[in-house]
Amino acid sequence: MNTIVDIKGVNKIYGTNHVVKDLNLLVEEGEFLTLLGSSGCGKTTTLRMIAGFEEPTTGSITVEGEPIEDKEPYERNVNTVFQSYALFPHMTIYDNVAYGLKMKKVPKKEIKERVLKMLEMVQLSGFEKRYPSQLSGGQKQRVAIARALINRPKVLLLDEPLGALDLKLRKQMQLELKRLQKKLNITFIYVTHDQEEALTMSDRIAIMHDGVMDQIGSPTEIYERPATKFVATFIGETNVFDGTIRSIEGGKAVIGIENGEVTSSGSVEEGDGKNTGFAVNEFVTVSVRPEKMHFLRNRWRALRFRRLSEITSM
Repeated sequence: MNTIVDIKGVNKIYGTNHVVKDLNLLVEEGEFLTLLGSSGCGKTTTLRMIAGFEEPTTGSITVEGEPIEDKEPYERNVNTVFQSYALFPHMTIYDNVAYGLKMKKVPKKEIKERVLKMLEMVQLSGFEKRYPSQLSGGQKQRVAIARALINRPKVLLLDEPLGALDLKLRKQMQLELKRLQKKLNITFIYVTHDQEEALTMSDRIAIMHDGVMDQIGSPTEIYERPATKFVATFIGETNVFDGTIRSIEGGKAVIGIENGEVTSSGSVEEGDGKNTGFAVNEFVTVSVRPEKMHFLRNRWRALRFRRLSEITSM
């Protein structure tokens, strides 16, 4: 796959507030990438820098290999869908969707063909003459998506677009967005704080915490092999135990915890405990998903564990 967005060493500082810290991120063409994290972690600021609504303090951003820092938002081959929809209330649905094409002076016949096709794609055929006030929240969101997609951007940026919808409608729109993304093969960069939403929709998830990208990987990798304690506790439910490695034999590590021992089920690489592998007497944190736990009458059964990178500071 080809890289379509390349973020290198990007920092964003507002006064004394360091919002995004040394961010490096490659986004592949045609993938659904989600920026996931709690409020204030820097994910929306990152999206706004790609869109052109904010400029990086340092670092570079390229789209299709071209630097975009000096380009106005309308000059970048990206479009943005906001949570607030941002539809023109005085325009019909047809005119809302056609607006970008009219600004580009696309011939009227082509505009009509593309608008009708796009409305059909988002399942709003027959709504051309209605106004935004006559639509439900889900229908408004589909209009906003249609308006963004009709310009055929290389990258579609979505800033918590489903946050204002009720739970049932949000789940329906998750499936709809994923269907559109696969059908059009457009790169989606999606911002959310909803873990379930990210796990459901994404090809890859980039988890941000306090301005830093803690981990990037597939939903399975993020869930099964969290790189930090924050990732382990932020994604899904988990059980966390602090302990010390008592022994490493035959690729298995025995970790002493408060009420007994935990034995790793997977192979453990021995090392100096700092740069590679694990070491006896090393302090570790064990994260075990609930569905991975099995209890015996007198002792714990072997459980998978993963050392977390920040445990040395605990």
